[in-house]
Amino acid sequence: MKIKWLHVIRDIIIITVCYFIGGFMIGYTTKGMYTRESVLISTSLLAIVGYCICGCLTPENRWKHLWIVTLGVWLTNFFPYLIFTSDLVTWISSVQIFITMFLGGALSFLFVKAPQQKDVQNSEKNTLR
Repeated sequence: MKIKWLHVIRDIIIITVCYFIGGFMIGYTTKGMYTRESVLISTSLLAIVGYCICGCLTPENRWKHLWIVTLGVWLTNFFPYLIFTSDLVTWISSVQIFITMFLGGALSFLFVKAPQQKDVQNSEKNTLR
């Protein structure tokens, strides 16, 4: 699989924006009286939506692409927290990103099916005739 780096960067931005919106919504609606659990739930739900969008935009080699995107999101968003703080909640939130990737990626299969290898070969044969 040839990695399409512009698509990876696009999807990292989509997921990062979803995380930001999730945290912003909780902070704004609770007027600063939020709990860590509420932020975790809000960001998780919007990250699942973001991963579903990314999975729908990349139907071929979806899981490999989502793994690369997840590692990019983890490095850009969670790695600084792991360096400067080492509490249990931070570690759990870093595991949360992989869980949301699996749920959002699986959900994307409901909307856009992955192309079958035989279907791709048959369409190539039909175009050659």
